[in-house]
Amino acid sequence: MKITRRNFIASIVGGVVGIQVTPLPWKFTDDAAIWTQNWRWVPVPPTGEFTKETSVCNLCPGGCGIAVRKVDERAVKIEGRTDYPVNPGGICPVGMGGLQLLYNEGIRFPGPMKRVGPRGSGEFQDITWDEAFAILGKRISGLRKQGQPQKLAAVDG
Repeated sequence: MKITRRNFIASIVGGVVGIQVTPLPWKFTDDAAIWTQNWRWVPVPPTGEFTKETSVCNLCPGGCGIAVRKVDERAVKIEGRTDYPVNPGGICPVGMGGLQLLYNEGIRFPGPMKRVGPRGSGEFQDITWDEAFAILGKRISGLRKQGQPQKLAAVDG
């Protein structure tokens, strides 16, 4: 069979329509939604009276206003503040995921660490904050003495 432009377009359109008609893509989409929300660290929200604390999200440079819903001093939901000029009532997915940072100990920052192995080896040693500030101060002052302050970059967000 010779492939003409008409046959090629017909097969592509037929394939797309066939995929849309079958239940397989919709089943995969549903399963993906379920799999991505069954995390073991999702807290079971307590029941009872809730209070709201207002603050500013610091997970990105946007600085959106947030209201944290708490039940018995435990944060259970983060919402956008309607009275805040930056984000009138809305909040991005990063801000809404702030509770995962609070409750997932696997991704929380435990404290200052110093690399003891070669770069990329993942070998680190716990150090105190005083040691970390001393190392940082020594490196920054070394750059200033060498006349190369442009080699320092501070990245936020």
